[in-house]
Amino acid sequence: MTEIVDRAEFERRFKKFVGELKPGFDTDSIAPGDNLFDLGALDSLSMTRVVIFLEDLLGAEIDLETATIDAFSSIDVMYSRFIEPK
Repeated sequence: MTEIVDRAEFERRFKKFVGELKPGFDTDSIAPGDNLFDLGALDSLSMTRVVIFLEDLLGAEIDLETATIDAFSSIDVMYSRFIEPK
C-alpha cells in the first residue's frame, strides 16, 4: 500500500535525497517551485535515482511512457504528478 505523504514531508524527504545525491549542494536553497534542473540539483544522470526514490516512496512503478521530463522539474510538480492523493 502507498504511504500517504503530505507536501511538507515530501519536500523534506526529497531535499534529503538531493543532499545524498549531490553532497555539498545547498538543499535549503531549493524552493518547492524551483526548476531542479536549472538549479543543478538534478541532471539526466540522476534521473534513474529520482525515479527509484519516487517508486520506493509510492510502492509502485512510475509509467515512464507517460511521464515527461517536465514531470520531474520541481518538488511541487513531482508531488502533484506522483504523490498527491487523487
